[in-house]
Amino acid sequence: MNKQEIPMMDIDVLMSRIREEVARRKQLESTQQSSDTNSPTVAESPPINTRQARHETSHARMPDLSPPFVPKKNYVLDDFLVFHDELFVKNAYQGILLREADPGGLENYLTRLRDGLSNKVDILGSLRYSREGRNHAVKVKGLLHRYLWQRATRIPVIGYLLLSLKTLLRTPVLAGNLQHLDAHFHYSLNTLRQYLNNAITETDDSLERLESSLDELNKRINQLEADQKVLLGSRLDEMEERLSGLNEEQNNILNSRMDELRVNIRRLEEEQDILLDSKLDKLEGIISALEEEQGNLRNEHARMRNSERDDKDIRNQLVVQQRLFLEMQRRMDTMRNREKPRYPANEQAQKQVFAGEEDHLLDAFYVSFEDKFRGTREDIKKRSEYYLQAVRDANAGTADAPVLDIGCGRGEWLELLKDNALHARGVEVNRVMIAESRKHGIEVIEAEAGEYLRGLATDSIGAVTAIHVIEHISFRNLIALFDEVVRILRPGGIAIFETPNPENIIVGSCSFYTDPSHIQPLPPEMLKFVLEQRGFADVSIHRLRETESFSGDKSTSTLDADLGRLLYGPRDYAVIGSKL
Repeated sequence: MNKQEIPMMDIDVLMSRIREEVARRKQLESTQQSSDTNSPTVAESPPINTRQARHETSHARMPDLSPPFVPKKNYVLDDFLVFHDELFVKNAYQGILLREADPGGLENYLTRLRDGLSNKVDILGSLRYSREGRNHAVKVKGLLHRYLWQRATRIPVIGYLLLSLKTLLRTPVLAGNLQHLDAHFHYSLNTLRQYLNNAITETDDSLERLESSLDELNKRINQLEADQKVLLGSRLDEMEERLSGLNEEQNNILNSRMDELRVNIRRLEEEQDILLDSKLDKLEGIISALEEEQGNLRNEHARMRNSERDDKDIRNQLVVQQRLFLEMQRRMDTMRNREKPRYPANEQAQKQVFAGEEDHLLDAFYVSFEDKFRGTREDIKKRSEYYLQAVRDANAGTADAPVLDIGCGRGEWLELLKDNALHARGVEVNRVMIAESRKHGIEVIEAEAGEYLRGLATDSIGAVTAIHVIEHISFRNLIALFDEVVRILRPGGIAIFETPNPENIIVGSCSFYTDPSHIQPLPPEMLKFVLEQRGFADVSIHRLRETESFSGDKSTSTLDADLGRLLYGPRDYAVIGSKL
């Protein structure tokens, strides 16, 4: 057990500082009294009973030597002149303007008074004869002629003469004022001396009481410290005896417990070794069985993966074969059911009919081509979601303003519009694609786009879309198509044309020509210009399907950035325009 020491250094230092302060104050008081005794101009203060003064002036404050200001209706000039500095200005406001001084006026008059630019009569006259002072009309006897005289003394030359004459005439008065001021000064000085003596006496008495209290406290602390040392010493001896007995007993108990623990640990280690050996043998057998099962699973997985790949290839081939079969069946039905009255007698007209049938010979082929190179149905629907908001913003997709998709193909975009409760229909010439679209409940018209558009009413369509169609059309027919689209769109309707982006040099030089039915790439700025020239408004370019950038070190040079844009820029783009 540690003994708690009671610090004595702080009390000793405090007592020393108090004694030094008492001695310093006594020395200062004696010096001041000797100085006051030797001064020829200061009257001797009457003896003061310090003990009585201390009781009578307990909690005294500095005396206020100025007379009290009493507001009234009629004043004499001296009622204000007895006050000085800030108190004078405040009382002047209170007596003449009947209100407190405002901060700006108080600061202005105090500055002029302290700098000697104005005297008290000037300030009283300024307040009394201001507009506010005239309204209150407070009477100040003797102010008017003094104020006029002050104003007259401000006149150049004449004022100097008047001021000199006044000085000569008022010399006896000034002497009397000086005597009065001297007497008031000594009276104030004696009053302050009495106040300071009383305060010093009270402070000395308080310090003496504090010193005696501190001495008594010091004695009590010393006594308590001595008693505490004796008490702590006896208790420490008693605790040491108890601890020595406990330590010996605890050591014996701990030693016996440690021996028991060592025996138990050895027994547990032996049992654990036996148990671990048996479990390791079982685990090795289980691991061997699992490894064998894992090998079997790998072989089964490889077989199933190969089987799935074969099944997928077979399913794809079956789809292609089914489409080819359906197309061949349609052609055979056409040839089987051909009757002479069905065809014109004119040989030239018959050739035109057969030529029309020849246009559909590659329908099944082109569907297979789309499946291979365009992407799955889900991929196309995901890409087409980009245009949904534009259609909604144009208020299209209603029964009165439907969406018309030119070259709708397999109908992915139309199916997306249908899923979003938007009215839409498509135009397509590929009969296999038409059949597939109709299987999904999509409305598709078999017709050539330009011919179908010419049969529609003006301002009847809310939005026209053509996704990867215009690159299959010659430029002359493209201009005609744009003109028809502008005509059939209602005001506020939009047109969306998506096509491969030749700004990507891989697209413009290679992948564009993967489709043999493509005619020529269409640069974005050129297509925007054509749409604007054919009457579309607010035409904007939307670059789509950006590829990943360089996979190696990232360089920030301009050359690498431009090269990256050319090689990895957007592969598609769309132009969107509206009809005013």
